[in-house]
Amino acid sequence: MSELFEQEHAGDNWQEQARTSHSDDQWHAHAGEAPPQHEHGAKANPVSIILVSLASVVFVVVLTILVMIYFNQRVRSLRVEREERADFTIDIAKQQAHTLQIMGDYGWVDANNGVIQLPIDRAIEITAQDYAARQ
Repeated sequence: MSELFEQEHAGDNWQEQARTSHSDDQWHAHAGEAPPQHEHGAKANPVSIILVSLASVVFVVVLTILVMIYFNQRVRSLRVEREERADFTIDIAKQQAHTLQIMGDYGWVDANNGVIQLPIDRAIEITAQDYAARQ
């Protein structure tokens, strides 16, 4: 292990280090007298990083607010729709109760012509008896 360390750090000259430690790595390969390349992240611009971070945070906040507004409007419209349906079903229930009351009572439809109203169950019985008598 010490031999490997000595190879990597042999000499104070950067040219010798580039030849010995990174000979298989093309990024570190240098030609002749050229100075070594800098690391990719060595020249980070903190202002750019802060601006990109702030822009990302602002984007997420705005997107979150827009999604909340959309869902609040959607919930509001669904509530209105449900209330409209509820009012409609109340009217239907009242109409059905009235119809069942009419169908369950005796009464005159046309007294001059002798047309009467029978409860639906009684009318079914009479119709079934008439049909059985004809057979």
